[in-house]
Amino acid sequence: MRYDEIINKEDARLKERRRKMFGDESAEKLKDNRFGIALSGGGIRSATINLGLLKTLNRFGILKKSDYLSTVSGGGYTGSYIQATLKNEGSYDALFRDEHIDYMRSRGEYLFPGTGLRKLWNQFVLIVSYLTSLLMSFVSPLIIILFLTGIWMFIDESFDSDTTAVGEDISWFIKYGGLTVLGILAVHYFLNVLFNFDLDVSSWFSKAETAVVGVVLVIIAWFYFSNIHRMEVPGLDTIIPYLGFGLLLAILGFFTNPNSTSFHRFYRKQLS
Repeated sequence: MRYDEIINKEDARLKERRRKMFGDESAEKLKDNRFGIALSGGGIRSATINLGLLKTLNRFGILKKSDYLSTVSGGGYTGSYIQATLKNEGSYDALFRDEHIDYMRSRGEYLFPGTGLRKLWNQFVLIVSYLTSLLMSFVSPLIIILFLTGIWMFIDESFDSDTTAVGEDISWFIKYGGLTVLGILAVHYFLNVLFNFDLDVSSWFSKAETAVVGVVLVIIAWFYFSNIHRMEVPGLDTIIPYLGFGLLLAILGFFTNPNSTSFHRFYRKQLS
């Protein structure tokens, strides 16, 4: 769908909303007095300030006249409360009730709410949950490490580098080519930290890393195919176990969604 088509559909919905709430005249003036409210980020502090701002605007009947409510980060906490309450209650009069404010105020420390022993228990739950999520997050890099280890073992077993010059040369290219890439990655990492706001650093290094990997792969492929007549083709008894192991890791990779295994789930639940 094109940009102008999206805007036209959005305008139609806004006019429909205005017509229901304020009549035909307000709907027809949309292009003349389009009105939105933007809430900035900043965690709980932002959410608190935005809550007070919108509560005041609602008291004077201004909030309901807003066509848009745009939020980011901490402002989204308050924006979510507005949207959820309006959806459930269907009235701006239901917003900012004392019980709503008291509920949010008592849970300001949303990661470990409560007082006394309850708060202490929730702090302990937070620590254990974080450590558990951290352990589960290690599954993704572990899959990559196992996958690369499997490739290396397959090459080492298929082209015995201890007994054949060809296998030794291939192993040499892979070893030192890999070390070269890792060296560039290390320099890339430290320069990213040192020049935090310089976007050209990552751009340049990404191209350099790609070039080095490409050259190494081309050399290995050329050397392999030019010497393939001197090598023994790996048998099925060698290939099948590695293929099965690689397939198993690939399938496992589909279940390592960081939104499911990281601390994100705990954080999201406490926030909601």
